Amino acid sequence: MDSKTRLSAARRLAYALAAALIFIILAEAGLALSGKGKVFAPFDCKESGGALECSYVFNARIKPIQVPKPKDLKRVLVMGESAANGYPFEGAGFPEMARAMLEPTEGGRLEIVNLAVNGVNTAFQRETLEDAVPLLEPDAVVIYAGNNEILAYERINDLTHPVLSRAVWWLRRRSRIYNLPIQFMARLMEKGLAVSLMRDVARMESESGKWLNPPAKRDLARRLYLLRVSQMIEVARSGGAAVFLATPGSNLAGWAPMKSAHSKGLSDIELDKLEADLEKVRNLLQNQDPIAAAAMGKEITRADPDWAKAWFFLGKADLMAGDRNGAVENLETAVERADFFQQTPPSYNEGLRAMAREERIPLIDVDRELRESSGASLPGFDLFMDGCHPTLNCNYLIAGMVAQGLADAGLAQTPDPAPSLDEVKKKLEFSEKYAGLSYFNQACVLAFIYRYPEYYAPALDYMEKAVELGQNKSIVGAYQGYLAILIGRPGPAADYFTAARRADEMKFMALINGNLSAGTAIIDGRLLTRAVEGDALSSMYPGSSQPKTPSPDASRYDYAFAWDGKRYTVINEP
Repeated sequence: MDSKTRLSAARRLAYALAAALIFIILAEAGLALSGKGKVFAPFDCKESGGALECSYVFNARIKPIQVPKPKDLKRVLVMGESAANGYPFEGAGFPEMARAMLEPTEGGRLEIVNLAVNGVNTAFQRETLEDAVPLLEPDAVVIYAGNNEILAYERINDLTHPVLSRAVWWLRRRSRIYNLPIQFMARLMEKGLAVSLMRDVARMESESGKWLNPPAKRDLARRLYLLRVSQMIEVARSGGAAVFLATPGSNLAGWAPMKSAHSKGLSDIELDKLEADLEKVRNLLQNQDPIAAAAMGKEITRADPDWAKAWFFLGKADLMAGDRNGAVENLETAVERADFFQQTPPSYNEGLRAMAREERIPLIDVDRELRESSGASLPGFDLFMDGCHPTLNCNYLIAGMVAQGLADAGLAQTPDPAPSLDEVKKKLEFSEKYAGLSYFNQACVLAFIYRYPEYYAPALDYMEKAVELGQNKSIVGAYQGYLAILIGRPGPAADYFTAARRADEMKFMALINGNLSAGTAIIDGRLLTRAVEGDALSSMYPGSSQPKTPSPDASRYDYAFAWDGKRYTVINEP
């Protein structure tokens, strides 16, 4: 090729690049003008009544945030994913509960802004915080994250490709064209057109001997997690905010690894034998023989030390046999060696503890506290609905730890009032996909967490909606009956109690003698009720593990109900 030909080719390439650049510029401008494309921008700020209000675009439940921050306001940001967002009790997770727990003191107001988003990892949270700190001017940042690092793993990241990773995030913030595929997939998910794909991902389908996430990748995910947390600390401190690290709790005792690959090099015959032996371990546990199950489990883990499910069932056997130390070690090993996990691995939390010591940052050790408070010696389904999402009661326990941590740091200013009913309705509308559960949950939060008398009647209506949407009529009805007592309506209470008992007498009686026992009792065949307040009231919401205070003294109750085999009727004298 002569020099003229080379020059001609170079010109053609330059013209092509220039044309592509012009096309990209025009396309970006067209998308911007049409409003079709979006970039990564966590906050949408608008003038309202002479003030600037910023909406959090990734969570429509969050009410607009005032900017600049009022001088008498202390603002706390919570960073995390679905566990911090309160899933599926969204709008009533531990950040919202913590806000209601803080004791009033002189000196101003306190606002807790929950910036957690379902399904994201710490890279997303770091980028959000970079926008949030200069805009929202937080006094403190609480970080409760670590469950999605494998789920939302990024091949281009700060450890493997640091320069390219920052370039990717630069494009996400500025290029609508770059973000179109992400938005397209999101729309497919919303319309249910990618359900089969998500089901395959959820099943973690791959060959039994093939790693979905090899050990080296899982170790990289852990190092990335700790790096991103340290980056969030730097971002928060750059804005003068205090930082609180929280160790996420996990269901260690009840939630098996979601994906568990075998060791490499095992033959099909060896694999078949291991699978059969693990089934024998399960049968031994069902037959209440943990000693034999543990012995066989140890043989399996020696033959296949990478198989997370074997470590899990060995830990279950130790737990059933009363060997708590052995159970802890083996159940933690199961999570660490799982090919895909929903729990935060223990090594993540150890890294957070070391970071808190080195950086001299307050640590809210949720993981350790929940292990000690669990009725099963290790957190299981008593505290978590799955691997990482807290029950309503567990959210309450975490909220107490967070509130205490903030109070110890001098952030226990006068809380804002409990949310208005309009705010609650907005949360319900946003969470319509959870249907009855959302209505029932919000009713319980209004009645038993915020405890405002004017919320009791609306809570009754929300529970009615919960029943219409499929929630258990016996459970909801028992709570409806008690709420009617709180507002002095024994007649309707009798109707609610009747419907609940007819729906399922066993569950109804269990609730009366369990969760509702602080305000209800069965004495001489009569159902007695009284309106309680304070801590006794907050011990009555579903899932609460706080001690109940039933009284055998009938004179201490306000209303009595007689059961004639078909319905309850009100008796004037308890």
